[in-house]
Amino acid sequence: MKKILDSITLELTVLLLVFALLLQNQLLYMNIDSTTFVLLNILTFLAIFFGLLSSSVVIVASKLIIFAIGVFTMYFNPIIIANWLKVYLIILFPVFSAISYLVQKRIFRRLDLVYNQKDIGRYLENRNSITGLKNKTAFENDYGYILEFDKRRSFDNRGMYLSLFYVDFIEQYLYQDVKATETLLRQLKEALVTNRFPEERIYYIETGALLILSPRKLTPVTEEDKVVLNENTREILQSIPFITGQNEVNITLKYGTLTIDATSVLTAEQTISRLKRLAETDLSAEYFV
Repeated sequence: MKKILDSITLELTVLLLVFALLLQNQLLYMNIDSTTFVLLNILTFLAIFFGLLSSSVVIVASKLIIFAIGVFTMYFNPIIIANWLKVYLIILFPVFSAISYLVQKRIFRRLDLVYNQKDIGRYLENRNSITGLKNKTAFENDYGYILEFDKRRSFDNRGMYLSLFYVDFIEQYLYQDVKATETLLRQLKEALVTNRFPEERIYYIETGALLILSPRKLTPVTEEDKVVLNENTREILQSIPFITGQNEVNITLKYGTLTIDATSVLTAEQTISRLKRLAETDLSAEYFV
């Protein structure tokens, strides 16, 4: 039910409110006297005003209270009006306040989108649409920030481990089936998120290339442990097949690693190029200072 309500747009809720008002006035104009007609419209506008200013809890509570009061007033007091008008008076306030509350919710949602448009745009600029991981631009920003911080604070023994995992023959997979390749990449991402340390940052920097940034002082591994960890990671990733139609193909991953500290003169682009060369030759580790 919540998904259905969330799918209703602002324009649709406004149209629903306007349609309900027009339908009410059209049906009541010829069936009641002018005084009652005006009072009903005043009550309707009060319900709309109340719905626009209230929270969901207040709306629910008020509808129950007003419904109970309405039933008691209409049926246990000597009010002489038609039964259909009694029923309508009982449900009028809850119905219009509920519709106007839906309008209110969508107005605030639209305002949030407008006010946060820059933040949303910045988020999308730094995310890959297929995997949901941070992209190359985000890595370049993080890389520069970490090195600048370490240099400014003279933390020469900090820095980062960088591990690049590259899916071999990724272009052939894309040529065979784009959707199956995208599914494979999302599965690789999930495997990395599940099996790597939570403090590590994972990026999707280009087609088929996943990069892991591991802070040296936070990741509890030595140089030897890092090699074992990356080998285990490669085994886990290579256990995920490329599936297209009825065919299932085992994938091959190459990886390369670098250790960067505060004295590094490599830019983010140069670091990525170095990692790609290491991955192409499948060297397991290289230390750079």
